[in-house]
Amino acid sequence: MKEKNKYLNEFIQYLEVERNYSNNTIKSYKNDLKEFFDYSEKNLKDLKNRDIRLFIEYLYDIDRKRTTINRKISVLRTYFKFLRREELLDENPMEEILSAKNNKKLPDFLTINEINDLINSIGEENLLDLRNKTILELLYATGLRVEELVNLKKNDINFGNKYLKVTGKGNKERSVPITDIALKKVNRYLKRRKYENEIIFLSKNGNPLSQRDIRRIFKKLIKKMAIDKNITPHTIRHSFATHLLERGADLRLVQELLGHSSISTTQIYTHISMEKMKEYYKKFHPRG
Repeated sequence: MKEKNKYLNEFIQYLEVERNYSNNTIKSYKNDLKEFFDYSEKNLKDLKNRDIRLFIEYLYDIDRKRTTINRKISVLRTYFKFLRREELLDENPMEEILSAKNNKKLPDFLTINEINDLINSIGEENLLDLRNKTILELLYATGLRVEELVNLKKNDINFGNKYLKVTGKGNKERSVPITDIALKKVNRYLKRRKYENEIIFLSKNGNPLSQRDIRRIFKKLIKKMAIDKNITPHTIRHSFATHLLERGADLRLVQELLGHSSISTTQIYTHISMEKMKEYYKKFHPRG
């Protein structure tokens, strides 16, 4: 704690002399930093990116407003940038930590029951129905982006080892595991297809589906469901990530599966999970 106080005093002096901040602003900075120090007992040199993320999750958990959380993130960013400038730290734990946009609505996602209802609402007798059901199963099994889905080729699927080779943004390749159910659906669809093409998902005329086609298919499917949410193909990706985190998956693992270049992009799903958890808590706890 002695080290923290020493560095804090140096930082406050920097704010007063170099930044010419007002007394009220400096007091606010000091209070925000002290709250972080109270939360994390680690020495400053031992702090990692994960420690900052856990602190942000804690702030969400105690119902702090996004404007407040963003202010604290900004304070921590300024503080650790100062420590790096003064060569008091070897690494900056604030790297890749982004502020949450205050007015940005958290993306909709479906519950597990809603996902099951949506998939089960589609039959398999008709080839196009089987195709649409397979698309849904595959999206939920892998969390693919729509553009990744429409470009998926037969040789991208390793049926033996049960994974997909996916080419994502910036032509970055990643491997994504796939469920047995989704694999069986893909295999069944490919066997019943009339046209030969390396691309997996085809129109009734044998042409590769476009992203617009996938969205049109979803629009028709959702019309049959009594779900009061803005559902798009990307909603299935949101649901995939949220359900994994709700069941204890590591954030870094979800980042790899989604193909996010930055962990901060994946953090949104942590916030979704926590807000849903709080909603259930308030609804079902006797004193909620």
